Amino acid sequence: MPGADDDKSQWLRAFRRESAGERWTLLRSEIAWSWGRLLAFVSACVLGWVSWDSRPRAVVLAILCLVCFGICVLRHTATRRRRRLADDLLLMIDEAVARVGGRLHVVRGSARPADPPTAAALFDPPLADGPVAELTEQERGDLDLYGPSASLFGLLNRTSVSAGARRLRDMLEHPSLDAVAIQRRQQAVRPLDEGPEQRLRLMAGSAALRRWHKETDGLIAGVRTAVPLLSPGWVTALRAWGVASFFFSLWTLVQAGRGQYGWAAAWLLLIALNGYVLYRMRSTLRAALEPWSALQPALRGCRDATELAVHMLPEGESLGELKTQFRVATDAAVFPRLERRVAWTGSAGMVHALLNVTAFWDVHLAASILGVVLPHRELMLGAIAALAELDALCSLASFAWEQPWACYPQPAATPCLRIDAGVHPLLNAAGAVPNDVELTPSLRTWIVTGSNMAGKSTLLRMIGVNVLLAQVGTIATARSMSWSPLRLMTDLRVSDCLADSESYFLAEVRHVHRMVTPPGDGVTCLGLIDEPFRGTNSQEQVAASLAVGEHLIASPHLFVIATHDQRLTELADDVQARNVHFREDLDGDAMVFDYRLRPGPAQTRNALLVLERVGYPAALLNRARARLTEGL
Repeated sequence: MPGADDDKSQWLRAFRRESAGERWTLLRSEIAWSWGRLLAFVSACVLGWVSWDSRPRAVVLAILCLVCFGICVLRHTATRRRRRLADDLLLMIDEAVARVGGRLHVVRGSARPADPPTAAALFDPPLADGPVAELTEQERGDLDLYGPSASLFGLLNRTSVSAGARRLRDMLEHPSLDAVAIQRRQQAVRPLDEGPEQRLRLMAGSAALRRWHKETDGLIAGVRTAVPLLSPGWVTALRAWGVASFFFSLWTLVQAGRGQYGWAAAWLLLIALNGYVLYRMRSTLRAALEPWSALQPALRGCRDATELAVHMLPEGESLGELKTQFRVATDAAVFPRLERRVAWTGSAGMVHALLNVTAFWDVHLAASILGVVLPHRELMLGAIAALAELDALCSLASFAWEQPWACYPQPAATPCLRIDAGVHPLLNAAGAVPNDVELTPSLRTWIVTGSNMAGKSTLLRMIGVNVLLAQVGTIATARSMSWSPLRLMTDLRVSDCLADSESYFLAEVRHVHRMVTPPGDGVTCLGLIDEPFRGTNSQEQVAASLAVGEHLIASPHLFVIATHDQRLTELADDVQARNVHFREDLDGDAMVFDYRLRPGPAQTRNALLVLERVGYPAALLNRARARLTEGL
């Protein structure tokens, strides 16, 4: 609830000062080791040259300096990695500062993530969702899942891995209907929510992958589609031939240095034979090596993220499964081993060509890469899938921690929906007015009336968004909430479609039809309707709305219907359906809304007042009021 925001902001500022101090210390150490490696290398050269008259001493001094150089290189590399991690941690803290208190600040973008060019970069999530109900395009638009500015996905999205963004997208578009799976997701989100420092450090561990989305998808596709180079026997024979050919080439070179050229013809014949073999294998080698040529940054990022996750993730039922995936990959050191081999795929030029024709360099390289990938394919894919899952879970936990109104909804055994002091997360938290909602197995329908701009549409969206958040497994923006997992159906925004020759009215008829005839799979639906059938003439609208309202009230599903039509309120009997309303007050000529829900039907209207405020002519308004008095 509001009140803890200042404490969170103060904690973030203190944590940032501490992290900035750590980063500065690492930067100074990095600079020192950089100078150390330069000094050691220069010392090796100078001491070797100065002591050249005493060659044994020169060699010993040079070796000692080169050992110091190697140590400095290793320490410099390790310190630079830690400093870059500190940079990313500061970035994560700054993002949290911009969002704490529920500020409507989009950090990572609100657009819907697209699938990768190849389906090979997709995989199943490591934590099962159970049965799901896919949201249609109508629900996505009605609940503002995506958009050019602030949207629900934009508020949630803190992912760094492209697969993590797609996983978050799929969670939102396929909310779970399984209470056990939802609680399991909550068990994974809660520790990350309640441990902000741990979460921010974990997010910093994968932040480097934000720059390598294409490469990360390429890594997934490369691991999934990798095939053996040739049969094992042929690969072994070629590699053995390459080793023998290399040493024969060296021996021939030594003989030529001695002025003996008798083996030159045999060497040229060997080079011609090797060149012919490489020419015949060119497409096979290209297919084996090209997918890996640009993947070193993605491998480095996956290595750093998995190693950090092993050290920082807590043991637990859900996070423990992800930690196991990371630990297996770390113990096998597959990412570092593959990274070292992939680093050689960018080699080219005369030296590369010479090594190829004398030693079958590309055959050795392809075999060494595939020798890591093929035996560990499932292990690597499991680790990357776990990384994407953790990325999405950290996004949900960040959203939970940063919201001023938050609770973890509790699943109920019977079809119901109870929201205590619920607000819409896309509203400014400081000005949001909370409202309560209660639908039970007996009282299943609410009919909401009220003037224009009083809050009816916002209430419907608040309900839908909080149900969606609950079934994703994160917090709802409310004081408390209990519900049974529901299939969401909405009819809040309707537009015609010229491309499909579909009118506004026909589009709305289709949306409402889904609620009138829901799937008969035993899953309770939650239908949210804003002003049914407003696309047709008034008499037929009333008749259709009343008939549909009676049908929905008699069904076993839950509905909230917003309307301006007072005749629809006559269906409420306070047994199966209830009237609630918003109202406005007049302050002189101005309308004042408090956005609080009240029992009973609305008794006021404000359409003509709105026209008056906009500046419609007085004569027009007088004619409208006269018609209203005369009953039209």
